[in-house]
Amino acid sequence: GDQFYFIDPTRRFPCPASGSQMKLYKNLADIFWHGAHGVLVQPEIDKKFSCECVLTAKGDKTTWTVIDFLPELREWVMCGGSCQIGGRICWPPDDSHSEEVGWLVHTGNTPKDTIQGMLDKVDLLPPGVSAATESLIDLLKEVETGKSEGIDFTEQPLPKPVVVIENT
Repeated sequence: GDQFYFIDPTRRFPCPASGSQMKLYKNLADIFWHGAHGVLVQPEIDKKFSCECVLTAKGDKTTWTVIDFLPELREWVMCGGSCQIGGRICWPPDDSHSEEVGWLVHTGNTPKDTIQGMLDKVDLLPPGVSAATESLIDLLKEVETGKSEGIDFTEQPLPKPVVVIENT
């Protein structure tokens, strides 16, 4: 009829971008805590830029997929539908396995440092795991197109797409 029921107060992260928010917001725990009590807390940003690339791994949909990321890479890997056992990320068998296992995130204070940092992290991925860095090329092209249409992304210089191509 004319009655409405509020049934889902769950706060959700956008995807992609949730990994970036987790890395960029210095006060994320305060945002959640105070938000749960009805108080709005403004995010304190740690870096100016962030990028995320999809991680994929070949696997058999009838067996567990297990990946051991290097310790220096673990905090930058964001995975869903998984568990961590002894430092290894594990995904259960899944009939709809799409090979997508998560996101690789990097933050920086300039676009160039952010993209270079991402490419450096990609070099640390274990065998059989890849990151979709080609999306960085599309992003750089889109920013350049916007710039030519009068949309300012940043005053800082952007790396050329060839930088990504040469490092993939």
